[in-house]
Formats: sequence, C-alpha cells, structure tokens
Amino acid sequence: MQRDQGRARVNAQLIDADTGAHLWAERFEEDVGDLFKLQDQIVAKLANALRYELESAEADKGAASPNPDAIDLVMRGQTVLRSASLGIAQTESTHAARALFERALQIDPNNSLALAANAATYWREYAQGPRDPSQDYDSKIIGQADKAIAADRSDISAYEVKSGYLAISGRPAAGLQVADGSGD
Repeated sequence: MQRDQGRARVNAQLIDADTGAHLWAERFEEDVGDLFKLQDQIVAKLANALRYELESAEADKGAASPNPDAIDLVMRGQTVLRSASLGIAQTESTHAARALFERALQIDPNNSLALAANAATYWREYAQGPRDPSQDYDSKIIGQADKAIAADRSDISAYEVKSGYLAISGRPAAGLQVADGSGD
C-alpha cells in the first residue's frame, strides 16, 4: 500500500503457492477518506479471481481423476482384503484382492490406491505366509509403494505398506524413516 497526499494505492497479487506462478494482479486507487470503499473493491475483485482459479483447478483435478472402472476394482479389492483381515480364508482373500488390484492397474497403471493396495497384498503374504520363494517381495512391495508415493504423496497407505514391510523384513530403521517422512 502506498499513500500520496489524499490518495491510497494498493497493488494486490494472487500467486500459486505450489508453483510460484502469477495468477492475478490488480492495482486499486481511492481517496484516503474512502478506505472502506477501497477495501470492498479489493475483496470483491479478489473473490472473483479466486472463484475463477478454484473452478479452474477443480476442473483440472477432475480431468486427471482416475478411471471409474479402476476405482471400482480398487474398492472391491479393499472390501475383499477387509474380509480377509477378519480371518475368512486369508490366503484366498489376499489373492482374490490382488487379482482385482492388478485388473485396476491394467486399466490405470499409475493409480496410487491400486498400487499401494496391491503392494499391501504382498506385504500380507510376506508377513503371514505362505511366502512364495520365487517372489521378489522388495520389488513388489517397495517398488509399488514408491510408484504410489510418486503418483500421490498425500496418500498415507503407500507409506504404511513400505514402512511396515521394511520393519518386518529386518530393516526397522529404514521403516521408521519412511514412517516419519524422512526416507520415502
């Protein structure tokens, strides 16, 4: 804000905090005696600019959303996994859930939920058995968890799977680093 004699000038900007991109700017000028009018002008213009930017961001988010068929398969697989955690034919349920997650990944290979959930089936197999001796659990669990984290850093399920697996596979310090966010 600048004042010159009986006038006030305000330069306002809207910057994207994530990218630093300049989204909107405007200059307002009014008599010092009309500061409330100046404030109302700024708020109205900023509200309009924000509404446009938020609508645009939501539209972009919707366009990048995962395939609905993949989402359905992930949800069905998660239901099967929950039934397995209740002790109902755990090995069979784990494999049935994995098949659903793998179908989801065929549709959408970067679906972070499907990647993390599929990794969880291998983690469960590793932790509870029976283990497949030909299976590369590091690749299946850590590899998919890392890919899920890269796709969506806000989804904690991939961190949980990776951290838990590292802890039970003899690497508790690495698991703790993943869990506290310093070693993803």
